[in-house]
Amino acid sequence: MTDPVSSGSEHFPELWAKNNRGELVAAPCLSFAVYLDETDAGQVIGFFERAYETLRPNLTHYIAEQMRAPAKITARAEGMVGAWLKRPKIGHEYRIQFWGGQTLDISPWSIQVVLNYVKYDPALLAKLPASLERWEKSTPDGQPELPYTVLRVTVPVDAELAKPGTWIPWVLGFDVLREGRFMFAEAAYSLSIRDESGARNFERAACSRLPGLDWFYPKHGAFLKRSEPSLNAVLYQVKRVAWMTFVSEIAVKVLGGADKIAAALADEPRIILHPVAHGLGIQAGPAPALGDLSRNEMLPLQQRVAGVLRPVRLKGIPLAFEEAFVRHWFNMFDDKSPLPPETDQGTAKA
Repeated sequence: MTDPVSSGSEHFPELWAKNNRGELVAAPCLSFAVYLDETDAGQVIGFFERAYETLRPNLTHYIAEQMRAPAKITARAEGMVGAWLKRPKIGHEYRIQFWGGQTLDISPWSIQVVLNYVKYDPALLAKLPASLERWEKSTPDGQPELPYTVLRVTVPVDAELAKPGTWIPWVLGFDVLREGRFMFAEAAYSLSIRDESGARNFERAACSRLPGLDWFYPKHGAFLKRSEPSLNAVLYQVKRVAWMTFVSEIAVKVLGGADKIAAALADEPRIILHPVAHGLGIQAGPAPALGDLSRNEMLPLQQRVAGVLRPVRLKGIPLAFEEAFVRHWFNMFDDKSPLPPETDQGTAKA
């Protein structure tokens, strides 16, 4: 059984949960995540080092690769991302996560790296659009699973860093976002959860009800690429509209350019654009919000952005479970009267 618990914080107490062993398995956070295709080692290391420098006083444990249990942070753990990128293995998925708190507990302070090294190869890139179009036709659901990297950092919703005046410039200061070629990036309220069934059920129920809550699942990155025959290119899709949504360069082009996007949103001064070197950031309001479908509280600014970005948005991912949840969550902002699907809020044992 996974039950909501009192966190001692007045910020979203219903989004904290423990399992039947009394272990914390879910905590609310403010999250920033960047999804990448090709690997720029300097930018990946730069993301980790900048996030780690800021969060280090609040981090205590880590788990990586084939470790069976978490361990206290060591100098070796701190250098692991850099070591991987010195001689990366093609086809190998590297994973590491740092967090604060007890060994088994989840913390809203965290850094996560899921790395699939993809070398920049112009010749291969030139062939990729046609190859991807063939793979889409030969895949039953039309969504082939492709390599990706995701970099994520989370902080408590009531942390000083989470205040919009601090958070927004901090996020925009990451080189991987400011100068890099990303597939997609987002900043939003989310959950830090343990990977067990009760916690996942709790997460799905919360995300079904709260439109501003991001469902963070690293494997979303595997499905962000789509062929775009009109441009003979690979389109990097928008996972879903968040409080801060960063759209790839190619997606901006498909939408008609940054000026056209700006014109479509020009009558809403609360929506702010953040140009970056290889894409465009769209901020839906001065601060993040959750909303609540049970009280008919939709997020009109994110709904507005979702309408503009609809041609380049991901509509779902092929999972063998919770199809109703997946369909609902990805397309929530398109529905005039969205209703959350029936979702188990934690009856499974964690």
